[in-house]
Amino acid sequence: MESRTKEKITTYQNCKTDNKFEKTKSGSLASKRLNDIVKREHVVLGSEYLTTLFVAVPRHLEKEWMANYESLTELVVPQSSQKIATDSEFTLYSVTLFKRVVEAFTEKAKLEKFIVRDFVYDPQTSDSQVQEVKQKDAQRNHVWASSVRWARRYLEEAFIYWFQLKVIFVIIEATLNYGLPPRFQCFLVSPVSSKQLKKTRASLLAVFDHLKSPNFDSHSSGGLEEGVDSVAFAGSAEYLPYTSLTISVNFHL
Repeated sequence: MESRTKEKITTYQNCKTDNKFEKTKSGSLASKRLNDIVKREHVVLGSEYLTTLFVAVPRHLEKEWMANYESLTELVVPQSSQKIATDSEFTLYSVTLFKRVVEAFTEKAKLEKFIVRDFVYDPQTSDSQVQEVKQKDAQRNHVWASSVRWARRYLEEAFIYWFQLKVIFVIIEATLNYGLPPRFQCFLVSPVSSKQLKKTRASLLAVFDHLKSPNFDSHSSGGLEEGVDSVAFAGSAEYLPYTSLTISVNFHL
């Protein structure tokens, strides 16, 4: 089970890292990929002189962008800026200008804290990348769903084996404590809440009071008179007149 679980985890991690676009799928508009955001209608295509830039503008500077983008450099097409997308930090705008002023526009925009994205729209490349991302996402989701089904199935089986070992441990300890032939019964006690634990322990002490040794003192902190060694169970320093094993279950099947 352990080796198969590691295989499942490795396969899922490989699916995540295999997607070269995964790193840029998330994040803000200042860094994430734009292939699945920018559409054909946002771009000037087939022009010998004009090009379209995409600029991530901090949301608190949107008014400054709209007021000043046309004058950052010469040869910017008036009223060409379009709002394309918005996230919690940035708004993505397009702007059309002459190709020969792209470098100067980028430098001036940087001074105003506008981020010109290094992105060139290519319909064929964009479509193929979007399809590849979808395929990788589908593959990763399939591997994840398969791993979850496997874990749910074998977690229950592993829990059963683990619990059987606990029961065997209690039986062996009880035999060592009370001798042969074995004359004891096993119970599973589950307090309603952690607040009921002390009350449950007190009730068990009352029920099995007749099993305590002559040296047992229920009023002392360890249950034994001072100077008398305790009979520890499972590494516990507490002595009890009955065999007890606490099992903590902090997960759900």
